[in-house]
Amino acid sequence: TERQSSNNTRKRIWAQVIRRIIERHRSTRYKPAYPKIPPLDIRQNPAHNNFGSTCVTIKRKIAVSKETAIDVTDGRRLRSRDSKRKIVTAMLELVREGRIAPTAEEVAQRANVGLRTVFRRFKDMESLYAEMSVAISEKVAPIIDEALSNDDWISNLQQLVARRARVYEIVMPYRVAADVLKFQSTTLLTHHRQIVSDERKRLLSVLPQSVSDDQALIEALEAILSFDMWNQLRNDQRLSASEASEVVRRIVTSLLVPK
Repeated sequence: TERQSSNNTRKRIWAQVIRRIIERHRSTRYKPAYPKIPPLDIRQNPAHNNFGSTCVTIKRKIAVSKETAIDVTDGRRLRSRDSKRKIVTAMLELVREGRIAPTAEEVAQRANVGLRTVFRRFKDMESLYAEMSVAISEKVAPIIDEALSNDDWISNLQQLVARRARVYEIVMPYRVAADVLKFQSTTLLTHHRQIVSDERKRLLSVLPQSVSDDQALIEALEAILSFDMWNQLRNDQRLSASEASEVVRRIVTSLLVPK
């Protein structure tokens, strides 16, 4: 019994010693040299509130990226339109100089673009003819759309005749080329028929009912005022523009004189 009591006493003593060692170790454990930094509260410390500006910066970068992408796309579209315009202009210049059907090489050289660019912008001649037709129509539209300013139909008809002469002088080389190629091109043939139809409608809009009821007279007037007649006078009979205009005016006047 005494031996057991002695063992218990030793255990208590060792337990106290171990407890004191642990407490001493806890009190002297390693502490960092730098102070502990409290967590940053952005809401309470506006001086450190860079989160909003950072988001704005990111948004600006995204916006700039989008604008850059849009600028690149717009730049490509502008270059495509510019090269198309150059090709159409070159084609019109060559036709005006007397080349009925310029080759792609000639068009590329005149437009100062690569041959591949010509075929890339226009997959076939039909699309190029369509663009040419639009360009020519836009050129003469201000003349064609001029309002007739007279009160009597005879004066309006004379104004229409003079207007036709001005338009024919502008489009003559293109119409000559189109007349040669129209039966090989659906686009040119369709455009030709549309022009003839529009010219007839404008003629009928000027004439009174008493004249428009005379079918033979209408057909004669349309033939006299057609481009074919103008081309005959200017290129085959070698008349000047003023001389051809006088011939057309006299024929029209003679047709309208009461018998």
